Amino acid sequence: MLGDTAVAVNPEDERYTEIIGALAELPLTDRKIPVIADDYVDPEFGTGCLKITPAHDFNDYAVGERHGLPLVNIFTPDAKLNENAPERYQGMDRFAARERIVADLEARGLLEKVEPHRMMVPRGDRSHSVIEPYLTDQWFVKAAPLAEPSIEAVGKGDIRFVPEHWTKTYFEWMRNIQDWCISRQIWWGHRIPAWYDEHGGVFVGAQRSRSSRQIRSGRLRRIAPGRGRARHVVLVRAVAVFHPGLAGEIRATRDVLSNQRAGHRLRHHFLLGRANDHVRAQVHGRRAFQ
Repeated sequence: MLGDTAVAVNPEDERYTEIIGALAELPLTDRKIPVIADDYVDPEFGTGCLKITPAHDFNDYAVGERHGLPLVNIFTPDAKLNENAPERYQGMDRFAARERIVADLEARGLLEKVEPHRMMVPRGDRSHSVIEPYLTDQWFVKAAPLAEPSIEAVGKGDIRFVPEHWTKTYFEWMRNIQDWCISRQIWWGHRIPAWYDEHGGVFVGAQRSRSSRQIRSGRLRRIAPGRGRARHVVLVRAVAVFHPGLAGEIRATRDVLSNQRAGHRLRHHFLLGRANDHVRAQVHGRRAFQ
């Protein structure tokens, strides 16, 4: 609740039409948040009003993107409440803070009732700890331009699917493709040619020689792999992109799929492109869930 940045109602819900655009006081904080209208809200569920916490919920993040809502992260990396929470809750463990918040709401006469609600709670497969969506700085490849030659190749018939009905599935996927997150929070890491100048500017080099000259000149400094904000190279291999110059078929047959070598060739030529082919991609950074 402390990270809420809006209250959403369904635009067709006549009960709340008059308050859309108004401001509501967020309990236990000194903030006011807007009442917004969004089709995501189910008017039949609960009161029909939905709190929106873009920084800590995947669906709320999408709502926040549509309405330009701020992202208020209230957690530290170890799931304690940070400086964005009211002072009396800062430093508390998330579970202890929730108990305290409920007690404070009740003490102020703001708690109407508590009802059991069955929901899916994600847990880590090893630690079994409850997983909290948590925003971090990530780098993405803009995938739509990479998909365009692939869509064109299939549309022109240079590449076709057998059975034909998979073509529709393919177009649905490629025309709605999401940006590709290339940041990786893995302990062994991988080197990425990104540098920062003394003013915090970022340079992502497509050519090592140019980057090396910038480094030697003292204008840029390299960040050690695995530290700070993850960055990635601008020049990336054409992953999941059909090479426009390759004509042929993709067949979902047992003969191909059961033959390891044939399957490897199919994946190599039609999904990765030729060995030395690269596609220049647009790389951009934004906050996203880790």
